[in-house]
This record gives sequence, C-alpha cells and structure tokens, in this order.
Amino acid sequence: MGLFGKLKAMKNAVTGGGARVWVEIDDEGVEVGEAFDVKVCAEAKTGFDIKSVYVQFRAEEEAYGVNDRGQVVDEVVGTMVTYEARVDISGPETLKAGETYEWEAEVTIPEGNNPSFEGTMINHTWTVMGALDAKGNDPDSGWTEFEVE
Repeated sequence: MGLFGKLKAMKNAVTGGGARVWVEIDDEGVEVGEAFDVKVCAEAKTGFDIKSVYVQFRAEEEAYGVNDRGQVVDEVVGTMVTYEARVDISGPETLKAGETYEWEAEVTIPEGNNPSFEGTMINHTWTVMGALDAKGNDPDSGWTEFEVE
C-alpha cells in the first residue's frame, strides 16, 4: 500500500468512513415486551478489524409549550431520554474491502416502556442505530426512527 492508501486508511479509521452501515428492523412491527429481529448490515470500503457489532436503542419524550390561548407552540420546552440500551450482536472480526456483511439478533424492548406516540403536547419517539466497534470513530448507520406499539 502506497502513502496515499495509508493516508486514506488512516482517515477512514478516524472518521468512521471504513464502511457504509445500515440497520433493518423486523417488518412485522415492534411491540414492548415482544421479541423482534434487528439486522446490522455493512459494506466495507477498506479492510479493517472490528471488536464487535452492536445496536443502540433510544426513546425520547419531547414536551411542547402552550400559549395563553391553549395552542401548542412550535418550541420544544423539554426533552427526556426514557430508554437507552446497547446490545452487542457479534464479536471480533476482520472485514475485507468490497465485501458486504450482515449480523442479526433477536431483541426485546423491556416491559414498562412507552410505545411511540404523538400527542398534543408530548411526543415519544424511538430510534435505533447500528454500528461497528472499530479503532477510531465507529462506522454507524446514524439514528433511524421506528415505531413501537
């Protein structure tokens, strides 16, 4: 590998650009307390080692203000994370440049958590992110919203 190749590999490790990552959730729907399938997919741009493959779940409530006429204003008054979890779904592995990988797991959102909803003054939103635990910045899918019943 020439100097340019080494610099590009170093940049990919620092920025998380070594792979394109996306996450897929079971099309059957997600219900609190019920198991569902989640899949992390990655297309390696360069070859590199990973420590693990994981998904992160986050639920967040947003509360909106009301004016003196009882109308909801667009301004968010407060947010609160109601649930966060990281689930490791695979262990160490070496990815090869140009290859596509898939890792799947069955997970459950524990009982006692709120489903997704959009109320007059409060919204409750669920998001998921798939990622590869790698040296430098972890390549990830970014946060994707999904519905929980």
